[in-house]
Amino acid sequence: MMTSAIQHLLESFERLSTSERREAAREILRRSMEQPYGALSDEALAEIAESSFVELDRRDGRAGHHDAFLNGYAAEDEGLYDDNPTE
Repeated sequence: MMTSAIQHLLESFERLSTSERREAAREILRRSMEQPYGALSDEALAEIAESSFVELDRRDGRAGHHDAFLNGYAAEDEGLYDDNPTE
């Protein structure tokens, strides 16, 4: 759930010009890279993917089409994209 502070930030971001949005995005990314977050868990990555697909569907006027992608994940795919495989 998005906090009111984040919602306010995003609403303000939407009111910026294109060049200001790019500058703001660059600065947010730069600052984010300086934080010691560590690696994201599989659950966090799945949540980010889910919310990204929902937003893309909303923008395209489609709802629910992202399920095919998410449901296509199989147990044998686990670790497929890991940098350090366990085998």
